[in-house]
Amino acid sequence: MSAAITERAGVRTAMRQLLDRAADGHGSTLFIVGDAGLGKTTMLEYALRLAEGRFRCAIGRGDRVEATLPFGLIGQALEPFSDSRHQGRAPGAPDLRAEDRFYDILRRFREAAVQPLLLALDDLHWADPDSRTAVHLLCRRLAPLPLAVIATARPWPGEALESAQELAVQGLAGVERLRPLSPAAARTLLLAAAGRPLDDALAGRALRLCGGNPLLLHHMGAGLRRGEDPREGQTAFPIARFAGLGEPGQRYLQAASVLGTRFRAVTAEEICALPTDEIHRVLPGLFRSDLLRDGGQGWTEFTHALVRQAVYEDLAPPLRRRLHEAAFRTLVRRGVHPAEAAEHAIIARLTGDPEAVAALARAGREALGAGAVRTARRHLEAASELAGDAATPDLRLDLGRALIADGAAHAAIGVHQRLLLRSELDDATRITALGRLARAAFIAGQVELAESCFENAVGLAGESHRDLALQALLDQAFFRLVDGPKPTLPLLERARRSAARPPAPLGACAEAAWGAMAYLCGDRQGLAAAEKAAEHAGFTITPAAGGVHWAWDPVILHAQLCTWTERFATAERLFREVLEQAERLGEPMLIANASFTWLDCLCRLGRLEDALGVSDQHMELAELVPFILPLSAAYRAMVLVQMGRLDEASSWLERLESLPSGGRRLYLAEGTRLRLRGAIALRTGDLALACRCFAKLEQQAVTWGLLDPCQIPWAGDAVEAYLASGRETDARRVIASLESRAEAAPGRWPELIAALGRAILAERSGDRALAEEKFASALGLETGMPLARAQTLTAYGAFLHRGGATSRARPPLAEAVRIAEACGAEWQANRAHAEWRRAGGRRRARRPDELSPQETAVARLAQAGRSNREIAQQLHLSVNTVQTHLAHVYRKLGIRRRWELTARDDLRPP
Repeated sequence: MSAAITERAGVRTAMRQLLDRAADGHGSTLFIVGDAGLGKTTMLEYALRLAEGRFRCAIGRGDRVEATLPFGLIGQALEPFSDSRHQGRAPGAPDLRAEDRFYDILRRFREAAVQPLLLALDDLHWADPDSRTAVHLLCRRLAPLPLAVIATARPWPGEALESAQELAVQGLAGVERLRPLSPAAARTLLLAAAGRPLDDALAGRALRLCGGNPLLLHHMGAGLRRGEDPREGQTAFPIARFAGLGEPGQRYLQAASVLGTRFRAVTAEEICALPTDEIHRVLPGLFRSDLLRDGGQGWTEFTHALVRQAVYEDLAPPLRRRLHEAAFRTLVRRGVHPAEAAEHAIIARLTGDPEAVAALARAGREALGAGAVRTARRHLEAASELAGDAATPDLRLDLGRALIADGAAHAAIGVHQRLLLRSELDDATRITALGRLARAAFIAGQVELAESCFENAVGLAGESHRDLALQALLDQAFFRLVDGPKPTLPLLERARRSAARPPAPLGACAEAAWGAMAYLCGDRQGLAAAEKAAEHAGFTITPAAGGVHWAWDPVILHAQLCTWTERFATAERLFREVLEQAERLGEPMLIANASFTWLDCLCRLGRLEDALGVSDQHMELAELVPFILPLSAAYRAMVLVQMGRLDEASSWLERLESLPSGGRRLYLAEGTRLRLRGAIALRTGDLALACRCFAKLEQQAVTWGLLDPCQIPWAGDAVEAYLASGRETDARRVIASLESRAEAAPGRWPELIAALGRAILAERSGDRALAEEKFASALGLETGMPLARAQTLTAYGAFLHRGGATSRARPPLAEAVRIAEACGAEWQANRAHAEWRRAGGRRRARRPDELSPQETAVARLAQAGRSNREIAQQLHLSVNTVQTHLAHVYRKLGIRRRWELTARDDLRPP
């Protein structure tokens, strides 16, 4: 084993452990960090040898060429695997959103990891920024996959190291730093490379120059083998001296160095402008001197990035710029990818050069089309800077689009405002610029500017640009939805009127959006309008390229309304179809839009473990689509409250409250937050806080125009909190409101809660006959929501017990316990159980082979693919306790392996 490998025992151990864990289905990441020449690539090759026979391997190598290409590094790694759903895009097709491309990349890795997979990434510091983002996102999702990631990087440029350190702090990656070799190992390596004994003085000078760097030691040894004598103070890479080069060899190396570590030989020959016979004379010497090597398929490589770096850094700045300009002209003539040529135009500072501006603009547009927004932004900013005042409107629009996509809303505002000052813009360009300025302003919290721009865009569009006007109205309505459904209605009414008949896809969005918002504001006709729009869409979602507004998809809106009106069978069918279609299309925005209400639907159906799984997926999507994070946090807290995990729910609400909102949080997230704060306060005995939360939510619902009581179903807890606090007037007001709305509501939940409230009020007034009648009415209503049923049974059983009918009380209370436990609703189950015990109930003895509730919870999570650590975190247990529970589960079920849990249906929630 070489000296360089021998002294890397810690890194070798870390790699073996990483691969062993991944082979067992527990993925993780290891970053190997070190300066150039310390053996990072050697260690990566060692890892690939370790993986042989056990792992499929995906390899990506960063260099200066790949750093310019959209998803260059990650594209290399994915090339052997499944095709992207976004390949073969037709000319003129809409741009891919960044989240679509990232979602597609993550999907392809998941599909590739059906068996153990090693993703080996060399020189991550040279990766394009979008590949680095994709790697970071992937590393956060490895735990349940048999996927190991090993990546090498230098400390500078620093983006790769910063990503590694962030993942390491979160416990998602390990970082191993390579150090220079010890003096003994360095001397051994030097002597082996020199091929002869060295006197102490000569060896000492050589070792001091190399500083324990294996690559420098190798080259120094090669020079000593040729009889060279290193001098104090010289650089470790005296290239001309090593190779015995003259001026032609130096010129060829200089030309090659501006192209990167890997280059096309014909390109370097054209840049250096040497006669062909001269090139043929010097090239063999460069290869023999171990400076260059054949890279295959027409490529030539420097033997190491450090060799190329030494040549490049030795170039005087004027010469460096001239060579980059020559490289730019040559690459454009050769028709390479525009991004590869464009990078040279940036470094050469070709200000005002039309060819350079055009190449950069084209590279930026192609990156935008591929969803590589960070690469697009770099190229388009450079194009705009080189063009100066001569930048075209299209270039400014593309730059603004890239800035918005990259989250730079304030910069996008400036770009669009400057563009709109130009008097020569045609109407279509001006409308487009106004719409994009409005979006950037909304994102930046400049609401008045956004409203003004939307109005100007719609007014300018008129009848001549109907589609642009419709798009602007739907965008404006979406942004106004922050303040509730009521502010959207005038905009959606205008959009609905302006849509063609029969409506095109965008017109169907306008019809469905109006229908949904009108229904929430109390107009039942909206239901029929939304369903008709979904029918017009064929009950099939349309991808972004099909001209549909992602936020107002007709089928998703119809499925949401089915959830809020208790048409659960239809809602479930639609959500399953929608999510399957969106997954197949690779549309994370549509998945995010549909899945949060699917999660709500599952909660209403009492399938809380399933809801928690959907919440996990929604939280993952929030990393790709950050603006959904408030809703993701709110809805995760909602599931946890239903499950009785109140401390966890509170922590998620705190996370929601800590997110920057500019004082304006989406009404649905804010309403859910207030509802859950009130529910937690009620369950923990803080009645004053509970009443304050519900009173505020009631006032907010009026401001939002939210008359439907089912989208945010807060009234049941509010009535209970008011009655427990002696605030009967407030309880009666909420009950009366539910009764007035229940007449027009298709669902039965408002009527059930109102009847339950009336029953409790009747008991308090001493009219037990009326109370019995109201309880019977509530129990006779079928909502399809088991936890609402359990709540009603619990209240009825407690009522019977208080009246002395103990034997009659026990059956409904036992049924409430059974329902709540089957749903995994711990707080509700405990409450019903406590009432059942008061009524004289006695729990039967558990069979020896019957799982306890805690064992069942652990087994279900293990069956769902969660690791022991994840189960421990979710259930607030230690890892040792989880292991103990699993041992009991295996013994009771008569199994020996974790994977055998997946075959059992008796563990799944009913």
